[in-house]
Amino acid sequence: DNGIIHTLDQPIYLTRIKGKNLCRLDRDGKTRTIPIDPTVYRFKLALTKRNYDEVLQIIRNSNLVGQAIIWWSKLVQEALRQGNQQIVGMCYQRAKNFDRLSFYLATGNTDKLSKMLKIAESRGDAMSRFYNSLYL
Repeated sequence: DNGIIHTLDQPIYLTRIKGKNLCRLDRDGKTRTIPIDPTVYRFKLALTKRNYDEVLQIIRNSNLVGQAIIWWSKLVQEALRQGNQQIVGMCYQRAKNFDRLSFYLATGNTDKLSKMLKIAESRGDAMSRFYNSLYL
């Protein structure tokens, strides 16, 4: 994964990331520590290393946004491969991919399908209401 974090007037060189701190070196040879939010990179690293316990912990305790949606789909693929319905459902919910949550039909989870029907009604989504009504 790559991208622009922040544009700078002077180039800096990253020397270390530890916890919530990023250490850097500037052109003058001065070191400085900058506080950061490590949630997204920790999520991506845990997913890449297939450390699903940490992935699940990060999902439950944080609010991932933006490009993390791409990583939700990678996590869903792996969770589907492993048959982990809990993570599949959680990822589809976080990515707001409500149509995919119809997998609850295959698992026989009518309680979740009922919730999906209510969500479709609140969103004014006629097709989702129709499909969820059929499933129930």
